[in-house]
Amino acid sequence: MGFSYCAKKVFTHKRSSSSYQKQHRKKINHLNYTHIHLNNKSKNMQLPSGPTLLTIAACAIYAGLSINENIEYAKIKSSGDVLLSTCIQNLSLKADQKDREAASKHLYEYLRVSVGKKQEDLDEKCDIIKDHGGLKLLTQIIANPNEQSETTLANVLTSIQLLVRGSSEQRNAFNSYKGVYHLFQLALNSSVADKIKQAAMVTLRTATRFDVNKREVDSDIPFGSEGAQTVARQNKEQVGRLVDILDSSDNQKVKPAIGVIAHMSQTLEGAKLLNDLDAVNLLVPHLHSTDPGIKKNALIAIANAAKQNIDKSIAILGEADQYTKILNMLPKRDPTANQKVKRSVVDILLLVGSYFFSKSNGEETEELAQTLASNQDSLVIIIYYGLTTGDFRLKRSVTQLQKLLTNVDFSSLSAQFKDQIALLAARLEAQKRQDQQRQQQQAMAQMMMGGGMGGMGGLSAQEMAMMQQMYGQ
Repeated sequence: MGFSYCAKKVFTHKRSSSSYQKQHRKKINHLNYTHIHLNNKSKNMQLPSGPTLLTIAACAIYAGLSINENIEYAKIKSSGDVLLSTCIQNLSLKADQKDREAASKHLYEYLRVSVGKKQEDLDEKCDIIKDHGGLKLLTQIIANPNEQSETTLANVLTSIQLLVRGSSEQRNAFNSYKGVYHLFQLALNSSVADKIKQAAMVTLRTATRFDVNKREVDSDIPFGSEGAQTVARQNKEQVGRLVDILDSSDNQKVKPAIGVIAHMSQTLEGAKLLNDLDAVNLLVPHLHSTDPGIKKNALIAIANAAKQNIDKSIAILGEADQYTKILNMLPKRDPTANQKVKRSVVDILLLVGSYFFSKSNGEETEELAQTLASNQDSLVIIIYYGLTTGDFRLKRSVTQLQKLLTNVDFSSLSAQFKDQIALLAARLEAQKRQDQQRQQQQAMAQMMMGGGMGGMGGLSAQEMAMMQQMYGQ
């Protein structure tokens, strides 16, 4: 056990009570006394090197903290008078089924009472459960659904969802236990009740969350997002059954399934598999869903599949009425709206335009240009993104789209697009200067009123007038 590991454990260890802190100080004082005593007795002895001593000290402290943590853990109650340690122990497949069902209920209640309160309290409970084997035992339960009661499965699935929803570390651990694999199997298991399959799909959506903002290139799988890749690597026939759910008219079934599909599409393997399954045909109708979540995830999945291979979806996305509807999905009133939606819309427009241009299809490029020109609100928003966004992926896509639109060979409107981009850029620059000037004026007014900056309040009338003239007051 190296120093860095021990030190990390020592410095990240949670101090759960004042009594613990007193005990911890006693341990430290004892270690200090021991160090002095040994130092006096070993003046003529050759001591270990500095790093070795640090490792020994860190490991000793960590051992002490671990013992105390186990003592504290043994006192924690899940719900009622049931100890959490007993509860987790009874989640084992070796336990009696009734005891396991009761344990699943107590564990769920232990987590539920912290929902909606301080997030750090829930996070701490989740860490305790994982660190003491609870998450792994929950995974074993869903891996053996036929040995469980419906109540046990329902409690376990809800608990897993609470455990993994806010933590990339928990999702990473859950996937490493093959939890995502077993969830996927359970969600498609025809031998369990529909409500259990539905609960499994909802939990699977949470467990496969993909943190796209933490990757630098499209092939990256960020820490905690591995579950999406696990789904993408499942049997093609089984993923096909997942995609077939999109054909349902029941939004309660479609919503979690399309969420899983959108997460899976963020991986290169997932996007390719969606194209192989012709999933875009089933995704497009959901762009018109009345459910915002379904609509958003359909858009994301379509964009990712199209980026992987536009040839597979150009027959649908290349229709004018289709890309016009996609264009109108841009959030116009809220510039801070979902970045994934912004990127997806711009990516689809860029892919469609680039495809037409590469095929020298002048009629189609002209129609796309005319569509953008006739939707001024959307066009201005796209230009605005390119000039102001800090999202490098969105900026890159907007820049490429602008380059395409201003190409004289793309359409007869290239000069018009170029003028609009320049005009908006000039307006934003003018607004930026006005904002800077206003901030300077406000800062100067505060200094003159408060006598800040080393006696600014003591300026003569002539000096005050000069300063006011300089800052336009």
